[in-house]
Amino acid sequence: MKKRMATAFLGVLMLLSCVMPAMAAESQEMNDEDFDMAVAEAMRGYDFDPEGTKDALAELDATLIGEPTKVEYSSNADEGASLMSTLPSNYELVVYSIKRGNSSNYLLQWRLDCNKTETSPGTVDYISIEWDSARANYYSSSGDSKHSTVQGRNTGIVLFNVEDENMTAGTWSVGTVYVTPTKSGAMEIGSKYTHTYTRTSVTGSASSSFVISANATTGLGLTYTYTYTITTTGNMESWMLWADNTITMHL
Repeated sequence: MKKRMATAFLGVLMLLSCVMPAMAAESQEMNDEDFDMAVAEAMRGYDFDPEGTKDALAELDATLIGEPTKVEYSSNADEGASLMSTLPSNYELVVYSIKRGNSSNYLLQWRLDCNKTETSPGTVDYISIEWDSARANYYSSSGDSKHSTVQGRNTGIVLFNVEDENMTAGTWSVGTVYVTPTKSGAMEIGSKYTHTYTRTSVTGSASSSFVISANATTGLGLTYTYTYTITTTGNMESWMLWADNTITMHL
């Protein structure tokens, strides 16, 4: 299976290498949303061919600043996965950062890969991009319009809704935040994914709220930023993929 996936991704990169020269001339004319999706598509091949992926990014006039980090499941951050839930290993959350050409802004992006179709999804899932707001200001953000949308934002955080009930095995979703540096040096960024599911055939609900990261038991350990918490009711439960200080990038 992995060999077939590797071959498929290498095929994508080869195809990209053929079409990218033409895209390079057009990349500066791409709007942010089209550029975001082109970056996300290229980054899907990173595990199998890091250098080929970087070449594909270069053709987009993009540079990988923060190497991709896979966010691991944290069982002590929630109630744990029950028998009604898809397993955390069925989803993979990857976070990275990109610099586009001569732009003064940096792209912070998460990608969620679904490896198995879920049978008992909750109402909606949540994914955040969080960063040190003493180092960079918010500029803009967007989901992929198919599975993810921007839910809200606060100091140093953008929260996305992900409709996982529409995701099947082999599909993926992406969310992007652009930030403008205010200080040079190292900046830490992170991401947190909360998956909701129903414990029985009876549904429940889930809601989100922003809290100061330093005061949250599931904070990412970032300074000068907020994080989010999820409250579930009825037969709704959740588990998380999260990590402290996922990426350190240099501005």
